[in-house]
Amino acid sequence: FLSQSCPSGFYCPEGSVDTAIICPPGKYCPEGSAEPTPCASGSYQNDTGRTDCRECPGGFYCLVGADEPIPCPSGMYCPNGTNFATQFHCPRGSFSNQTGLTDEDECDLCTSGKYCETTGLSHPT
Repeated sequence: FLSQSCPSGFYCPEGSVDTAIICPPGKYCPEGSAEPTPCASGSYQNDTGRTDCRECPGGFYCLVGADEPIPCPSGMYCPNGTNFATQFHCPRGSFSNQTGLTDEDECDLCTSGKYCETTGLSHPT
């Protein structure tokens, strides 16, 4: 007796391989899945029928179940695998009015005659 399992890239509600449903974006389905598993924060999946998720690229962040990376907001930077928008703040003494930064070094030093007292600023005060 050979037991069949749900094929990779699909999920089979109630374990029935006769009703295999293609895995949707934002989720992954290894072989034998009864339901799709959401991508973890810091990863995404924009294709259907996948068995894993992709690492969120630099300049973006990815929430749980993401099907597309979201651009990093101003005042922040987002290296590969960033989990949420405000995970990495531009440090004190710096700011950024740009979106999509990937590294702390891309934050601008505070403008002469202004101050940047807190982290995560989009402009100096």
